[in-house]
Amino acid sequence: MKNITFFETLSEYTSFVQNNIIKTDIFKQHPFYRGLIDFIIDNRSPLFFNSSQEYEYAHFSQYFNFVLMREYDNPFVKDMFYMHDFLHMVFDNPINIKELSFEYFSEITNYNEYIASNDTEILTYYRLPQMREKSLSYPILYDLLITQHTSPPSIEELLTLRKKIILDKDDVGFDSEDSKTIFTFLRKFKDLNPYWNKVWYETFPEIKQQYQHKRLSLPITNYEETLINYKSEFSEERYQYNILYNIQIALQLLGETNIPTKFSECKEAVKRLENRVILEEAAQKYNEAYVSYKK
Repeated sequence: MKNITFFETLSEYTSFVQNNIIKTDIFKQHPFYRGLIDFIIDNRSPLFFNSSQEYEYAHFSQYFNFVLMREYDNPFVKDMFYMHDFLHMVFDNPINIKELSFEYFSEITNYNEYIASNDTEILTYYRLPQMREKSLSYPILYDLLITQHTSPPSIEELLTLRKKIILDKDDVGFDSEDSKTIFTFLRKFKDLNPYWNKVWYETFPEIKQQYQHKRLSLPITNYEETLINYKSEFSEERYQYNILYNIQIALQLLGETNIPTKFSECKEAVKRLENRVILEEAAQKYNEAYVSYKK
């Protein structure tokens, strides 16, 4: 990580997100995405950074509220990826991994990924149909579903559909060259997801998250209405708490012991994260697999 953002005030932070992270009005103005952005600012306040290593591209740093600033020529695609990262952060990403069984940890992460992917790859275009021609140039799952579902399927239906495609290798009634290409790509994650779970579970250090400090998370199948109706608190105190918490967790994950205890110490503390990769071994291992599967 390098060029990690840090802002003294919530106003500066919010301005940065609105002007430097989310670029397109189509996302800023839609009630669901407006609520998603505001929820993340209020309840996560992630720190943004540029990658210092190639293997950070596929690293899931948003799990601990550090978001890679991605570079895409297409601003709609760029914002769509941020929305995907943000939605992951709406759900529960437990820090006390070692207190969970591997099976339960895998269930949490797999389902979070299925739901976030369905939202990005399918529900985005039902909410914003005009965006389809402005975004990805290749066939996606939405292109198949819109031929049979003029209204968006429910989150539960989409979850069942994705599991059938990936885990059961079910073609779910589609038989075309486009569907074969789409399903071949999706089925790569039948192996990639378990591998990610394995390397993270094995390399994640023992971090204690006190129950009283656990922040608001939304259920994976009942988040949409909450976000559509979400109203920002714009709390300076909440912002400072979020930033302090995020930096505390990051330093602990790096094995540091001199952990800040108040917001006024964060500006100096964040400098200790520069040019370091949290869970570096996991990032390297997963990146090797991810690159291999993309070929």
